Amino acid sequence: MESIEGQYEEIKAENQLLKEQVKQNSKNSSKPLSQDLGKGFKAKEKKEGKKKRGAQPGHEGHERRLYPIAQCQSVKEYYPDRCIQCGAALRGDDREPYRVQIVEIPQVVPQVSEHRFHCLEFEVMNKG
Repeated sequence: MESIEGQYEEIKAENQLLKEQVKQNSKNSSKPLSQDLGKGFKAKEKKEGKKKRGAQPGHEGHERRLYPIAQCQSVKEYYPDRCIQCGAALRGDDREPYRVQIVEIPQVVPQVSEHRFHCLEFEVMNKG
């Protein structure tokens, strides 16, 4: 009978020790986070916002302003010779060409050049 009681006390002490070990985690002991048992970490839920990502309808746009022509060191004009699609000759004058300014900063003085792309009309041929 004494051996059974001794085994019982031994098992009871071991059980108590195991219960204490199960209660330990990375927050209340020196165990690393990776050894926490049964504590699956949930990813944070994304909040459903009212607005979609990106620019909102009706917002004020932001773009780089063009330099005044007086500040450009050079202005290069580009005129197309022929229509890209059909190859017909083009003529006329484009009063508001598509403007691109390239600002290059060597040393200290900025080099500004304006590039103008003109849209011209077809040359009309009189058939007589």
